[in-house]
Amino acid sequence: MALASKVSLQRGLILSIGISIVSILLILALSRDDFEVESLKRVKIEYLLLGLVVIVGAWATKVLRLYLLCKSLGYPMGYRRVFDIYMSAVFVSHVTPFTFGGLPLQIYLMHKEGMPVGRSSAVGVVDSALTSCLLVVLGPVLLYLWKREYSLSPQVDRLVDVSIAIMVAVAVAFVLLIARPELPVRFLRRLASIRGFRRLFTPQRIEKAINYLLRETKQFAEAVKDMFGRSRLGFILAIICTLVYWVLYLAVAPVTMVGLGVRVPIVRTLLAQIVFNIVQPFIPTPGGSGGSEIGFAFLFQSVVPKARLPLFVSTWRFFTYYASLAVGGLLFYKAVGLNVLMAAANGKREAGCGHNGGNGDK
Repeated sequence: MALASKVSLQRGLILSIGISIVSILLILALSRDDFEVESLKRVKIEYLLLGLVVIVGAWATKVLRLYLLCKSLGYPMGYRRVFDIYMSAVFVSHVTPFTFGGLPLQIYLMHKEGMPVGRSSAVGVVDSALTSCLLVVLGPVLLYLWKREYSLSPQVDRLVDVSIAIMVAVAVAFVLLIARPELPVRFLRRLASIRGFRRLFTPQRIEKAINYLLRETKQFAEAVKDMFGRSRLGFILAIICTLVYWVLYLAVAPVTMVGLGVRVPIVRTLLAQIVFNIVQPFIPTPGGSGGSEIGFAFLFQSVVPKARLPLFVSTWRFFTYYASLAVGGLLFYKAVGLNVLMAAANGKREAGCGHNGGNGDK
């Protein structure tokens, strides 16, 4: 299984980079009649360096928020260790479909640092909720105003409607999970009552899973309660970090546009990024590759001149994807990947010496 995990990560890495490059080449091909070599002369290197500083600042702010959330639960970790965990999780999310693998890895690595699974899950869920909070609270209003103020193509108009619906659904899901953490247990009990489900899993396995969920949801509920009640200052600082993170992240595209000599219509630029960030998690390819590049080009085609659109998309993708892919990949294979794979391989060899082999790690 460890080998399969290693192979799947390598496959995801190759697929995500390959699809991303092909997508950028496709955008370039569609813009070839308008592309101007002279546009490269308008590039302002100092602004592109500023873009790199801005995205690193966004990483640092996100890590600081995780650090504060862990500390507020009584499980302080060094900032450097939290940085390693976060960037490793970002790398895995970049190479797994729907960016699915990042949060489970983050929870697992925090658990390895001594934090109970329920509490590390609470950190992950609250962290994700804070990231989504600005989009969920302000997004529907901003997008509605965008629809009213600007004439949108039918495709973008439908995309905006879908984005608003997704934000409302995400808001409801987060509120339910935080307010009613026992819901996953109820859902599993409902599944267990279905005849077809009982054929797939034995009653003992179902009961074991339910007991595990009960234990972890109890820890999760206690962790969320502690986070909101025990360290209000830490939570307030985490909210401030969220605002700073979004300011920095949403500044990447405008800074890139200035660096490429493109006039920045700030409102349309910010709204286009909001739509993109809502839709991106639903792109099924590893790291959202392909859909991210084409979707971003689609949203910015009326903002960025066609001659500079391929350069804009590829530069923006470098800041928001390739930079974190490279840094996260190095940290994953240095601090996480090699140790985990070696331990798993040793465990697999030991299991092969006997017939029973044990239950294995979580």
